[in-house]
Amino acid sequence: MTGVSVIIKALNEQANVANAIESALRAVASVGGEVILADALSDDRTVQIARRYPITIAQLVRAADRGCGSGPQLGFQHARGEFIYLMDGDMELDAGFIEAALPHLRSEDDVAGVGGVIEYPGVLSIEYRKRHLRQQTEKPGYVSHLGCGGLYRTDAIRQVGYFSNRNLHSFEELELGLRLRSAGWKLKRIARASVRHHTHQLGAYSFLARRWRDGFALGAGELLRSAIGKSYLPSVLREFRGLLMIAGWIPMLVLILSVPVTLPLRLAVLIALLAAPVSVFSIKRRSVQLGLYTVVALCFILVAAIRGALRSQVDPAPSTRGKKTGLTMRPPQAGAASGLILMFGPSMDYAGGMTEVIRAYSAAGLFEAWPLRYISTYAGRDFSAKLRLWLSAVCSALIQLARRRVALVHVHSSTYGSFWRKSLLCALAFAFGVPYVIHLHGGRLAEFYQGGCNALAKAWVRAVLREAARVVVLSRHWRDEVRKIEPAARTTIIGNPVSVPISVVPLQRPARTVLFLAWLQRTKGVLDLVRAIPTVLRSVPKATFVIAGRGFHDGESPESIMELARSLRVAHALRCPGWVNGVMKESLLRESDVFVLPSYFEALPVALLEAMARGVPVIATRVGGIPDVIEDGVNGLLVDPGRPEPLARAIIAMLTDDALRSRLREAARTHVRKRYSTEAIIEDLGMLYRELGIRVEPVKPRGFSNAPESRAGVFF
Repeated sequence: MTGVSVIIKALNEQANVANAIESALRAVASVGGEVILADALSDDRTVQIARRYPITIAQLVRAADRGCGSGPQLGFQHARGEFIYLMDGDMELDAGFIEAALPHLRSEDDVAGVGGVIEYPGVLSIEYRKRHLRQQTEKPGYVSHLGCGGLYRTDAIRQVGYFSNRNLHSFEELELGLRLRSAGWKLKRIARASVRHHTHQLGAYSFLARRWRDGFALGAGELLRSAIGKSYLPSVLREFRGLLMIAGWIPMLVLILSVPVTLPLRLAVLIALLAAPVSVFSIKRRSVQLGLYTVVALCFILVAAIRGALRSQVDPAPSTRGKKTGLTMRPPQAGAASGLILMFGPSMDYAGGMTEVIRAYSAAGLFEAWPLRYISTYAGRDFSAKLRLWLSAVCSALIQLARRRVALVHVHSSTYGSFWRKSLLCALAFAFGVPYVIHLHGGRLAEFYQGGCNALAKAWVRAVLREAARVVVLSRHWRDEVRKIEPAARTTIIGNPVSVPISVVPLQRPARTVLFLAWLQRTKGVLDLVRAIPTVLRSVPKATFVIAGRGFHDGESPESIMELARSLRVAHALRCPGWVNGVMKESLLRESDVFVLPSYFEALPVALLEAMARGVPVIATRVGGIPDVIEDGVNGLLVDPGRPEPLARAIIAMLTDDALRSRLREAARTHVRKRYSTEAIIEDLGMLYRELGIRVEPVKPRGFSNAPESRAGVFF
């Protein structure tokens, strides 16, 4: 095919990809060609948007292959044009640039690529101001490489073996330019706008943190390693002379601190050494702010470069052409090292809703179906026991992370102390370059963030959410709450799992028993329920109430609940069996006619889902994720929290209207089976793990009746 293949490399560019594609289509309309989107497994709407256009879409198979070097090569394997233009998904291609660049390639046989001027519309962050200033110092003519895209001769690319080195997380066009020039080709920049680059609006130092998290900061070390033994190694060292200067400067700082000289002299020399590189770069960049940022960025890149240089590399030459969707740059190798998923959460012997979720995972065979190790971090109120378990979990995490055996860290967290403990595990994963998932269960996220955090703590919370590979939330409500705190958080909704029996007990008539299953806390509405009992008994004298649960920290107790009931003269209609599990809980659900949970705060209560799955009609409050599960009057009844009288009226309606109970329980059971069954939730988790790069082999899970096939994991 003649003409131009425009390759757009993208990862999560839903805000800009439509403009990028439309600009590319306009550019090739006059010269002939095609547009290829090389997508690195975006988890937003990038691919859905791209499908609206007449273009080729190629995707990586593995998230582990993400990097600036894999995207261009992915597109190149599908390109058919005589020339190739490379651009990012947040760029817009100037309509006339390709027409202006083609004559240079056709008239100068030794020119392999032509680039132009990058325009940066809008307010620039420090990082992009630095890039813009660097570009202004470059004059039109022959250059060492084409940064931010260019128009390349396909035959020249084939001569040097491959388009981009898939081992590199950045500096891929520098490496391409060095290979082309070492083979005798030239690269040229012309004085014409090529693309408009819509830059990230992150702060400068947040941008550095993002590059560390995504691995792009490793690129300098990866390029240095790939250049060893190559003729262009001296050119790489020249390109990184600022980095080498910092590498020599840091030992000098250490030396002056260790030399036995007087304190005033040591301070004077230390201040001079600290000021020297900042001054040099401030003069060069014409800005003290840019000078300071450049030194910080170089120190940051130096540390990352060491990590990058130590990473193993594969042959950068491409494998055979793959499919246009599901392409992998390297087929999975037999015997590849397995990667472990470390999952952290409460002890499975500890009572609570989060524990019930973990137990459901275990019963469904999740821990056998995936390369997953579960580590307990919390087991009750005893401080010494909590500390021992926590330190043991941290040590286990450090050992596994240091051995480079971990593919993913998955932490289950509530709010307040739970969040602070789990966020440290997230920080450990981040420091080792391992993606982490934070799975939020608490129903008081907004209260925790607004009332329980100072400015520094809020910044930490936002960073933990922002840097997560995924923030798993339980409902749409909590997705919206997370986005209010950190709009950049990548959220995924995965509900709490519940087993759905094949059959349920027939509707009992007359209805008499009302069940409450939860912690005995005021915020669970347990006192409101007790205060509603007198009103209910006036209409349904034979009604009985079972309040099952235990006190939590400064909460209520079965004794205090009974004391309140005696003061209201309804103790004869109330039973408090304490916390129940297993067979006893199932027995209470079978014997109950109505389930009530009048909470003030909730995430997505497991007990509520269990009642719905077992055909017990439910009454709950309009808080947290509950309205995402219950539609008032359709599959349950909703009341406002803190109001015993409306709660009493709802209970009376349930106990006295058999048709209402029958209709609500059937709708509730159908809804839970479809959205919250253990099978559905385990499949959602599996999809999440696959999206994050865990590859799997078929395995039959246990604990399901007529279960669909699950998978066992290997991380390539």
